[in-house]
Amino acid sequence: MRHWHQVFKERGPRRGLAAGLVGLVGLGMLSACSEGPAGTANVTSSGEARTSQTGASQARASLSPVAKEVASRYVYHEVGGNAFLYQKRLAENGQVASQRVEAYMQYQALSWTIEGGMTAIPLPPAYNSTVAANSAGQVLGIHGQSGQWGMPFLWSEVGGVQFLPLPGEGPAEALDMNAQGQVVGSIYRTREPFITSVSGVQVIPTPDGSGGRATRINDAGQVLGDYHALGEKARLYLWSAADGSIDVPAPAWLISPDPEDAYYLVPLALNASGQVLGKMYQSRHLEQYFVWSPQGETQVIERLERPEWGSDSMGVSAMNQAGQVVGTSRGWPYIWSASTGTRKLQGPDGDIYYGSAVAVNDVGQVAGSAILREGESARAVIWTEAGEMIDLNERIDPALGLTLTTAHNITNSGYIAVGASGSGRVGLLVPQER
Repeated sequence: MRHWHQVFKERGPRRGLAAGLVGLVGLGMLSACSEGPAGTANVTSSGEARTSQTGASQARASLSPVAKEVASRYVYHEVGGNAFLYQKRLAENGQVASQRVEAYMQYQALSWTIEGGMTAIPLPPAYNSTVAANSAGQVLGIHGQSGQWGMPFLWSEVGGVQFLPLPGEGPAEALDMNAQGQVVGSIYRTREPFITSVSGVQVIPTPDGSGGRATRINDAGQVLGDYHALGEKARLYLWSAADGSIDVPAPAWLISPDPEDAYYLVPLALNASGQVLGKMYQSRHLEQYFVWSPQGETQVIERLERPEWGSDSMGVSAMNQAGQVVGTSRGWPYIWSASTGTRKLQGPDGDIYYGSAVAVNDVGQVAGSAILREGESARAVIWTEAGEMIDLNERIDPALGLTLTTAHNITNSGYIAVGASGSGRVGLLVPQER
């Protein structure tokens, strides 16, 4: 049986380790990072991460004037492929990491840009999926035989395809990438979490030394993951080069004293301030969502009250740098913050019949979908920072003949990923002012 790296040698060029590391981490990591915008974290020459507290006002101050207001008109660009399953697949500059089905268990990894359109990433035929894109032009993906496990790679127009130089041989999963091109994930054989850096690939030690995953990384190089504490179910940790791994505890007041009522935690999001968005499963209770801060404060995201809905369903979709969280509770979209709690997002005339909030940028603009009244169709919408709902169908050229049904994502720079009527149609809305 040929190993992953042997397959690629036979079917295409593979750069040496030194060249690969340059491609992996990007030029910005070869020297100390300079001071960044408010609310971001910086890496010193010693490798220590410096973070600053982020508030909504700080996030707004760092954005362009165009992003602060919703554009009056948008230009629709057809993207195609399976582009927006994960929010990380849309970069701040509008680059999209995508993929399309070629044959049974064969996918073609793709990169799309506004200027260049779609580019096929040159890989041998296999289950080639994409995970994330960043504004440095890098696409993170997995070259594998099935599912999420395979050989993680980074691609850019300049560097081409470069596989991560993971320790040992065999498959791994890559789960996230930051603006500097650092990648985190898990090694299959050892179940160890890892992070890439200038010096290579580092295995991240979990708080109790057990196996686990690294699932999220912010631009400061902090890593969020889960691990399996000895004799217990999954727990969360936050790792940094300066502090190592620390445990992210569950909300203590939610833990049942009954030893049979076990719980486990799921990592969902990590922002630049080191705030963690997590999910708590408990066998005899509803799942709960919470936000934990490095200062030790934990807050639970409360459900909306809607007795007529007949269900306690709740979901969380995203968290921004200000710590605002969006999701859906009992059929209503919501936005949560530590200061306001869970706030329902409404339509022009008040409550809507059903909706979803799936993404939020650092301005506080929320992307999602809404059904205003029972029996009507879903429309792609955004809610402004002030809570006004805007139907995106009213801000594109009607001659296109499109019905935008959902907004999947929104960037700080104002790009909006949307789904349109028709099988699998996805596109990007670009403010016409540009």
